[in-house]
Amino acid sequence: LSSPALFLLLVFRTNASYDRWWEARKVWGAIINTTRDHARMCLILMDNDKLREQAVAQTASYSRILKFHLREPSKEAEDLLYTEIAPILTPEELDTVMKAKHKPMALSGL
Repeated sequence: LSSPALFLLLVFRTNASYDRWWEARKVWGAIINTTRDHARMCLILMDNDKLREQAVAQTASYSRILKFHLREPSKEAEDLLYTEIAPILTPEELDTVMKAKHKPMALSGL
């Protein structure tokens, strides 16, 4: 390939790659903002203290579980997830989520 054609090909690929990264960044930001809004609404609208605490804990752990689900699975990543969500979820919820193949859906089903 000639230099100008190679240059245009590299610029196109770099722009496409950056666009994909930027789109993922926007989606992840929207997920984080939505979980914060959901937790805020649970704190404001729920009267039952136990149910409110459970809803906020599950909402807070959702983004961590989703991040784990989207990455390459490994024992180290699973151990890190466990240490991140163990202080947030109850032992029963933690056991259910950690045993599930699709952890975000398991959390949604609690």
